[in-house]
Amino acid sequence: MGSDERNEDDFDDTEDLTVVRESTDVTTGAKFNRFRSDPLGFFIRLTAESSAFVSGDGWQGYNNPIGAPIFYPEYSFEIKDALVSSPRLRETVRALALKKIAAADSEKKDAPRVRSPASMERKVKEAEGEVWKQANGMINGMIANLDSISELKALAFTIHYILVRMYHQGIHIREREFLELKKTAEYAEKNKLSLIFLPCHKSHVDYLVISYIFYRLGLALPHIAAGDNLNMPVVGHVLKHCGAFFIRRVWGDDVLYNNIMKEYIEILLRRGHNIEAFTEGTRSRIGKLLQPKFGIMKIIMEAVLSGRVNDCIIVPMSIGYDKVIETGSYVSELLGAPKEKESLYQLLSNMNILGFKWGRIDISFSKPFSMREYIASQTLRRGVVLNPKESLEDRNLMLQTLGFRVLSDINKVSVIMPTALVGTILLTLRGRGVGRNELIRKVNWLRRVIMLRGGSVADFGGQSTDWIVDRAVQVLRDLVGQRLDLLEPVFYPVKRFELSFYRNQVIHLFITEAILSCALYATVKQGGPVHVQKVRIAPDLEADCAFISRLLKTEFIYGPNGLSQNMMATLEALQKMDVLTVEEELKEDGSLSGQQWVSLSVEERRIGRETFDFFCFLLWPFLETYWLAAISCFSLIPSKRNATEPFWVEERTFLNTAQFLGKSLYYEGDLSYFEAVNKETIKNALQRLKDMGVLKYTKMKSGKENVTMVSLSPDWLPANPMPDPPNCTESSDNKTSAGGGGASGKSGLLSTLFGTSRPGSVKPLTSLDGTNAPEESYDAWHYFMPDGRLWELCEQIGRYRREGKNRRDTATVATRVLRLASVAKVDMIKVAVTKPAVDIYGNSPTPATMEKLKCIKCSTLFPTNRYAAHLEKCLGLGGRRAASRSVNKKGFLPNQSSPTLVDSDPEDLPSKKKRSDSPIPKHSKIDGVEVTNRSGAASSTFSRSHTHLSDHTYPPSREATPVISSAQLPRAPGSFGGKTGPGAAANARNTSGKVPVNSYGKVPRAISAAAGGAATVTIESESSDDDEFMV
Repeated sequence: MGSDERNEDDFDDTEDLTVVRESTDVTTGAKFNRFRSDPLGFFIRLTAESSAFVSGDGWQGYNNPIGAPIFYPEYSFEIKDALVSSPRLRETVRALALKKIAAADSEKKDAPRVRSPASMERKVKEAEGEVWKQANGMINGMIANLDSISELKALAFTIHYILVRMYHQGIHIREREFLELKKTAEYAEKNKLSLIFLPCHKSHVDYLVISYIFYRLGLALPHIAAGDNLNMPVVGHVLKHCGAFFIRRVWGDDVLYNNIMKEYIEILLRRGHNIEAFTEGTRSRIGKLLQPKFGIMKIIMEAVLSGRVNDCIIVPMSIGYDKVIETGSYVSELLGAPKEKESLYQLLSNMNILGFKWGRIDISFSKPFSMREYIASQTLRRGVVLNPKESLEDRNLMLQTLGFRVLSDINKVSVIMPTALVGTILLTLRGRGVGRNELIRKVNWLRRVIMLRGGSVADFGGQSTDWIVDRAVQVLRDLVGQRLDLLEPVFYPVKRFELSFYRNQVIHLFITEAILSCALYATVKQGGPVHVQKVRIAPDLEADCAFISRLLKTEFIYGPNGLSQNMMATLEALQKMDVLTVEEELKEDGSLSGQQWVSLSVEERRIGRETFDFFCFLLWPFLETYWLAAISCFSLIPSKRNATEPFWVEERTFLNTAQFLGKSLYYEGDLSYFEAVNKETIKNALQRLKDMGVLKYTKMKSGKENVTMVSLSPDWLPANPMPDPPNCTESSDNKTSAGGGGASGKSGLLSTLFGTSRPGSVKPLTSLDGTNAPEESYDAWHYFMPDGRLWELCEQIGRYRREGKNRRDTATVATRVLRLASVAKVDMIKVAVTKPAVDIYGNSPTPATMEKLKCIKCSTLFPTNRYAAHLEKCLGLGGRRAASRSVNKKGFLPNQSSPTLVDSDPEDLPSKKKRSDSPIPKHSKIDGVEVTNRSGAASSTFSRSHTHLSDHTYPPSREATPVISSAQLPRAPGSFGGKTGPGAAANARNTSGKVPVNSYGKVPRAISAAAGGAATVTIESESSDDDEFMV
């Protein structure tokens, strides 16, 4: 970022942007007194506001809103009647009824008899009745119930109070945009057209804000497409009575549900009702816009294309918050924690947020456009070949174009809030913090550059920049720290991950500058004399820009022009800002060669590259994530050198492994940004690698569900496989005797970290779990030289990353990073073996491939998934509780030899029962990795540590599963654990005397039940010792 003097001339010929972007606070005059400071004034104001909603005076009465009529007693009945009377829905119901009858006939063993027409019609009527019963349940749970204006007014008053308290500086809207929207709404009402509002989605507060704005401005409330996760008791009822209709997150192949949804939306369109749907489909947890989702948009476009709906008007809109209340939970979810399900209790427990001051909200509307006119313009622009009515491919292409057009319009009108300005500056600094005067200068620079680029900054009525900065710091007080005991106030980021949400709201304005700067950075970071830190525009710089833009194409929205034109326009803009210099090469005779070179300007070097670095800082976290995704692919390489079968892993497991690897790399210094391990961006990166052909995805059956599996494409396998990962077979109990203590232990640890050891030194220790590893594996890693297309891709992405620890030493990075990737593979396999109903190759075990157990009474062989049920039946014990009580009382089990595994194969892993451990041998090899089984305890502990990566939220996982002596367990009369009794022979085979405990130091419930008398049997394996599991 340059100085103020350098950029002053750039703004001499600009219009008065502040006047154009003036906004109005729609909550003016509606400020509530604070109850604690003025309880009497609070109740007086509260009574006055509520009486205005009851009496219907002014805007609170919501009289005659612009749009199709809603909120009358027969509204819901009319919608339901239109749905039930729909010919298309009736045809669907009849087709499903006939299909149901055919399916029932096919299940009968006897040949289906020929029915008479009357009998067949009765059968069809019965089946239709069952389908209609299901359809009515879907309809009642889906459609909005806009029958009562009194309920709406009650909710409007509540929302009015909540928003005024939370966002104390008001909800702002630009008068010019509102006047244009009002004219459009009047035109739509006259022609019976629907307004389709497509806002961005940053918070659950979006629902409240949009409905409140329409109520406040006298527009017909839209029917809001809301996720069915919000259809909870009480809350769901209230939302439905204010316009929400609930949709499933995944529609799947449910023909009935799909047809009901399509017919419902088309009925709303034909009646001219407004509809609101979030283009991104879900809340953006990283601050920037997500890729568009096409569910509702596809139904609307197909309705217009088919002619069933005449037309509708698309209205993109943006919502900007000074502070989003969910950013804390967003960070936890991005780090892998499961999303907390919405509930009424959760809502009530968060009511304390009303006591905070969250700043202001800015709402802006893009220019509305007709859906029919857009389709016609796209057909004309793309030529007569495009036929969306008949061609599914053309229709999908036009739908994608529409989705990105909406996102582009949202970006154009989005308002950059002061908190985003301050957050962006704090996260684009090389130092630890920044002084107040410098922060004000940089914010002022950024504000003016945004306005120069055509962006919008929140209008504060002529307030000074220092006032805006102080206000933003106050709103972000839990994310930004400050030191007031120094020569001047110093501000620094406290929660960088959470603060990145606000930085990402700015990046779309500078995406071309960021791409070009990162492409040039690959040359600048090599150092050397100034005259060599330059790059040719064509083909070198253009090739680098093309690579980055293609790599990040699913993250950002680029301009409509081509790569070359956008790049040259960006170069010209950066030249005007005095950031870059473009020179033309001279021939030997002094004439111009036509070859242009670009480098940093003299002024940019003088000020320490702060503007150039600012653009790089915006994009570096995303490049880090894509580099991490590429590095994670090395954990998918099969261990066998000539492996013909791909190494399949469940997608969720691979994603958790990539996050865990990224967290390790961050704390070791090889990853500069912790936000680079966020789940959403890693998902996009893996999808991009799939599009590039690096990864292969497939669906495999796991029980009743289809599980997504991922593997590395054969074309991307390296010619020379990586060395074996560090051997982790010895338990942590032996690490002290193996050289883990004293000075020798430290020497071994240092040898491990640097990847080599001197002859005669102590055995090195692995850096993850402290277990012994042979010297040969580390010597192999020390001399390992990665190659192949995958490593070339990693190096290509790495060229544009921020310089950091050991970043110049390619060999050191390759050794350390790829060794961690191999260790991640070991842990990923340990998780995979505990997955129910699917093995590490993605195959679902069947009774034919499972291990067989011999019944201790009848000697019949049974697959492991059926053995326990047969044993109870064969011994006459009944259910599990009856078996436990019977054994507890009588010691019922006969003293016989243990059942044995028959035709066991370590790679064919059985499914894991809910309350029993998988009968996996204690020591087995899976894809070249040795796995130790301790009744599943170690694997489950690792799975938890992979799923939750937030250190401050979840208890740390244990590096090794602790064990306690079985003598410490309580014994019941007749149970196995004593020296005598019916189970003595079976218990005698367990020589370890140890019982696994979980990561909290407690005995698992299944093992506790064993101490109380549950049956314990022993599995015999040729390659391992005996292991216990519960039946």
